[in-house]
Amino acid sequence: MESWIEQIFNLGGINADHMNWLVPIVRGSAVIVLALAANLITHKFLFKGIRYLVAQTRTV
Repeated sequence: MESWIEQIFNLGGINADHMNWLVPIVRGSAVIVLALAANLITHKFLFKGIRYLVAQTRTV
């Protein structure tokens, strides 16, 4: 039995040969998206932390 993913790819005219180079591309793009998201999150927290520290030093 073929998995539903394979059936969708077969319907799209993509056979197993295409899957070999398609999978690393999909994995690579997923890694890039995760890295960008992590980058944005850390930047937001960094700036909040810096602002908090600056606010603390100003009150002293």
